[in-house]
Amino acid sequence: MAFMLFKYMEKKGCKPNVVTYSTIIDSLAKDSFVDDALGLLAEMGEKGIHPNVITYSSLIQGLCNLNRWQDIMQLLKDMDNRKISPNVHTYNILVDAHGRDGKIMLENGKFEAYFKYVLDGISGN
Repeated sequence: MAFMLFKYMEKKGCKPNVVTYSTIIDSLAKDSFVDDALGLLAEMGEKGIHPNVITYSSLIQGLCNLNRWQDIMQLLKDMDNRKISPNVHTYNILVDAHGRDGKIMLENGKFEAYFKYVLDGISGN
C-alpha cells in the first residue's frame, strides 16, 4: 500500500526525497520485499538522491531477516565507499542477526572479518 502511494505521489508531481525513499524502503524491507527495496536504492542513485545510514540500516535489517549475508556485506562496502558509517542501530541489527544465525557466519570463516569491518566503520578506523 505504501509503495502504491509512493508511486501515486510521483505521478502527481510530488518529488520524493531521502526521507520518503527511506520510509518506503523500510516498509518494503520489513515485509520481506527486499529486492524491491534494493531497486529503490538504485533508483535513488539514478535520481541523484543520496541514501543515508537510515536507508542502509533498513535494507540491512531486511537482508538479515532473510540471511542474505553476501548482500549485507555488499551494502556495508557501499556504505564505506560513500563514506556513510554504520551507527549504533546498524550495529545492533547486525549483532542481533548474528546472534540468531551465528553458526553460518562462523562456519564460513567470516565472523572475525565481518565484525572487524563493522566495528572499524563505527569507530572510524
